[in-house]
Amino acid sequence: MLQFSNDVIKVGSSSDAVRRIDQHRRDAARYGLSIANSWSSDPEECFEAQERDLLSVLAHLGRRTSGGREYFLGVPFEMARFQAQHARQLKTKVGCCETGVAPLDMIIPAKLVSVESIEEPTFQDRGYICDIQGELVLECGSRVRAIMCSDRMLKVGHEFDVEFDWTSASDEIWTAYLSSDPR
Repeated sequence: MLQFSNDVIKVGSSSDAVRRIDQHRRDAARYGLSIANSWSSDPEECFEAQERDLLSVLAHLGRRTSGGREYFLGVPFEMARFQAQHARQLKTKVGCCETGVAPLDMIIPAKLVSVESIEEPTFQDRGYICDIQGELVLECGSRVRAIMCSDRMLKVGHEFDVEFDWTSASDEIWTAYLSSDPR
């Protein structure tokens, strides 16, 4: 899995990952791009079904680019890597995506870097108060616009673990539930 400097995620398999990554690096450089993040799994047998499921999930979380079925925008690298690391578990719910796979719940470290608005608090079914819309930075450097749901006051600079609600992915503003105290 690669993340290019324009935030496009590339997912695929290769019998020679090092050679393939070098080829992508050279191709990207021709367009003024570089590889910002990369991740490879250990070699797997019968990976085709897992790759197909992962591609379906990433298409649900983000959107495919004109580059082909393995290129995605709108999926932060940490989220894509998490889904890939747990690809064997993706067949969880029938009817969510076109192949009957659903993204896994993701709890990821994040840092609040800006606040766009503070709304009148609204209560959600999970008992949280959703009242801050802002931008989060994930460990991989990806930036995500989100509505934070917490029963605690949040400030710019706070770091915390957040659980992203993947059903909100198509909105381009994610819903994020704090799963740890702000630090």
